[in-house]
Amino acid sequence: LAAYRYQVVKAKYLRDHDPIRDPKLLADFDPKLPLFTTGKDWTKLQHLQGIDRFQVFVSHYEVEVLPNDLFRSHLKTKLDEIKAKKRA
Repeated sequence: LAAYRYQVVKAKYLRDHDPIRDPKLLADFDPKLPLFTTGKDWTKLQHLQGIDRFQVFVSHYEVEVLPNDLFRSHLKTKLDEIKAKKRA
């Protein structure tokens, strides 16, 4: 967000796959300020009680794993291992 000249006033970092159910999650956030989240977290956050008090913006981004030949090779190895275990 800083790259787009937004001043981040407060941030909250959650562990990956957090269920985002804590009703106090946004208690210390000012509903007069915009709230930014990822698309992945929005799928859960939109159901949080009180979210309707906030103006929410969902950020979209793409991720690329580089070098992708190395990643593909690693992925193929892991998938082959899974297939072998299923056959055994």
